[in-house]
Amino acid sequence: MSWILTATGRRLDLTGSTADDIDPLDLARGLSRACRFAGQTTAFYSVAQHSVLASYHVPPEDALPALLHDAAEAYLGDLTGPLKRLLVSYHEALLTSAAEVAGMERARFIELLSLRLPMNWTVPHTSLCMGVHADRPFYHQLEQHLFGLIAERFGISATLPDSVKVVDTRLMFTERLILMPGDDDPWYGQEGIEPLPVRIDPWSAEVAEQQFLQRLADLTEPPPGAGSLMRQPIQNVGRMVAGQEDCA
Repeated sequence: MSWILTATGRRLDLTGSTADDIDPLDLARGLSRACRFAGQTTAFYSVAQHSVLASYHVPPEDALPALLHDAAEAYLGDLTGPLKRLLVSYHEALLTSAAEVAGMERARFIELLSLRLPMNWTVPHTSLCMGVHADRPFYHQLEQHLFGLIAERFGISATLPDSVKVVDTRLMFTERLILMPGDDDPWYGQEGIEPLPVRIDPWSAEVAEQQFLQRLADLTEPPPGAGSLMRQPIQNVGRMVAGQEDCA
């Protein structure tokens, strides 16, 4: 069994679903209850809030991709950066060793492996199939697959704009300063990165869910069925989007 039961009662197959299976309510529910930094923060701080804040710090045309950049985590959960890098390192070492055992060049071994590992044998072999990305860890393949479905559902590119990547990184180090215990050692990739000049007031899961849906409605047509969960916009969003000098 590779499906999960979502908040709207759907059975979402992690490998065999389509864009029609992506429901905004499920995204908001999952992201609002997934805590950043493995939950090791000084207060609850959700991926949904991170996503909403990111959407306000990119050019307007990139706001929707910024809001949805971590949306696959609604189904997969949020893995920390160090764990993701460990998965990549282990997978690369495993592929290199397996290619040596098979007596092949690494690239040729990956090519043959890709042909033997389609993502789902019940759907056509497409660019969303995991097999064509056999050089990446399993989690990363699932994440890319699901984000591809989410991108199709909301009419955005499956390749994130550079502005989203930059803001995501800056926001991560901003969150570290505000929401993590003090530690002087720099994190991976932190050198030369300036935090955003904002304050962050952590939202509850319920508020984060509502805010995510509200922002999604503002950037798209109102999601079907979302009205019952959407309230008046929470006014303190403005304090966290620009022009604030306190970062700690």
